[in-house]
Amino acid sequence: MLILKKNTSQQSIHMTEEANGSLVAVGNAKPALPTPDLGGLKLVDTQTKAIGVIVPPPDIRAILEKTAAFVAKNGAEFEKRILANEANNIKFNFLKPGDPYHAYYQAKVCYLLEKLWYMCVHIFAHGRR
Repeated sequence: MLILKKNTSQQSIHMTEEANGSLVAVGNAKPALPTPDLGGLKLVDTQTKAIGVIVPPPDIRAILEKTAAFVAKNGAEFEKRILANEANNIKFNFLKPGDPYHAYYQAKVCYLLEKLWYMCVHIFAHGRR
C-alpha cells in the first residue's frame, strides 16, 4: 500500500493505492481556480422565449412561406383552421408559439401583410397599372 500525504492549512489530501493498483485521492482539496463573482450578471430566461429569428431549413421554409402567404391573404381564422386540421403534423409546428421557427413565421406573415397594405395604398392612390 502506497500512501502520499500533503497537509497545509487549507487542504488535506492523500493518495492511497487500491488492491488492483489504482491510485485514489482522498481528502479535501482547494479548487485550482478561484470561484468567479457572478453578482453583476443579469439572468436571462431563455427556456421559454425565443431570442432572435431562426431561419428554418428549406423543406420547412417552403411550407412555412406558402402558409404565411395564405394566412396574410385570408386572415387569422384561416390560420386557426390550419392549426386545427394539422395539429398532429410536425411540418406545421411553426404555427405553435413554442416552436423555434414560430418567430420566422410571424415575421413572414407581418412582412406579407405590410406588402399587401402598401399595394392597396398604391392602388387607391394611383389606380391599377
